[in-house]
Amino acid sequence: MGGTERTATGSSPLKLTEFGKRIEAGLVPGEWVVATAERLRPETDGLEPFEIDALCDEYVRNRLDKEWRRRVARAAYEFGSDDRAVGDVLRILLLDALLATPNTPPNPQRAA
Repeated sequence: MGGTERTATGSSPLKLTEFGKRIEAGLVPGEWVVATAERLRPETDGLEPFEIDALCDEYVRNRLDKEWRRRVARAAYEFGSDDRAVGDVLRILLLDALLATPNTPPNPQRAA
């Protein structure tokens, strides 16, 4: 099992701890966060923030590609943590990106 240092605060909305921020710096996920948020945006239509959080969690747990699964495992090893805690860092960053630029409702004039 991994280390005991926490990567996220237990309150809502979730925030990275200092340890989580160090893991973020090691992962350098900026471009991944932007690209993934763009891909997931259509799936967030009509969802509340807690539902978007659940979507982000599901994405990080089940849909990361091989490269990012390796990055998560490497970061867990290098930081003495575990895959779940490192995944929480990605989840929070992805959630922040999705909540920062919510979907805008469609323009009714375009639908006509």
